[in-house]
Amino acid sequence: DGLAVFQILPGASYDYELTHLAETVTVAATGAAITELHAARTRLTVQGASGAPVEGVRVALLRPDSTQMGQRQDTEADGTAAFEILPGLPHIFKVTYRGAEWTSVLQPELTEQILQLEGSTLSLLNIDGQGLAAAKVRLLRADATRTGIHDTTDVNGMATIDVLPGAVHAFEVIFSAGTWTSEALIGGQDTSLTTARTRLVIRDNTGLPFPQMRVDLLVDGRHPNGRRVLTDTTGVAFFDVLPGVAHALRARHLRGEWVSPIQHQADTTTIALQTQQSSLTLTSDVGEPVAGARVTLLTHDSVSTGGRITTAEDGTARFQTLP
Repeated sequence: DGLAVFQILPGASYDYELTHLAETVTVAATGAAITELHAARTRLTVQGASGAPVEGVRVALLRPDSTQMGQRQDTEADGTAAFEILPGLPHIFKVTYRGAEWTSVLQPELTEQILQLEGSTLSLLNIDGQGLAAAKVRLLRADATRTGIHDTTDVNGMATIDVLPGAVHAFEVIFSAGTWTSEALIGGQDTSLTTARTRLVIRDNTGLPFPQMRVDLLVDGRHPNGRRVLTDTTGVAFFDVLPGVAHALRARHLRGEWVSPIQHQADTTTIALQTQQSSLTLTSDVGEPVAGARVTLLTHDSVSTGGRITTAEDGTARFQTLP
């Protein structure tokens, strides 16, 4: 019931000394049988950059010399952490959130303070200025270790993560199986990253564009990362990649494959590939061309490549193969 009862001598003069949270105050006794002291409530509310309450943020009470009082709690669904303290007790709020700390100015007594987080945004763009979606963005601490917090870029190529005001942090971007780390950012500071572009232009042996050839992006020049495109009507396939990430392009056609040299560029690079013609001419026993005969292209171990052509009027079947 919050009562402390003492037996005293009639007419005695006295005061009460109360100790709470390792702090002591003296309260003058009143002439009444019961002396009342009402505790104060100090409260900190944490809001996101949008103004919405943030639940689960660790808040601790500190003394004026920044030592711990031993009182801490996590904000509730309304974003608030409240503490009962002795009236007039000076104190400081300390907030720990996403690998960083923030401390308030000295609060002389009862207070209701609002702490608003700051949104730090990373924008991922291609060389055309278009946003790149679905890239993973991790929040890093000041020492570049991971906080466990991440977001994914939206259709505009933007990922925003709330941090404490003044918190030093960085972003790690994962895109096309490559990684890139930003410089140190402070509080709500924003940053942007423009990807590099690797283009593969494929022509046949006569110099005409070669459409619909499959091209894969290889990480570290060796391992497919699941990104695959077909050359367009101009014979071009391209990938947007993080600057400086080692990669290569692999073309596949008729069970053959060709791999480009490893690329490390920070801007745009164009690689040219020209196919070779492999032909068979069929003639009769008197040397006349035989048209309309079906010819299948096989691998060196006699497995069908899927390539089938009928000989033309000159008796020739022509295949385009990779170098």
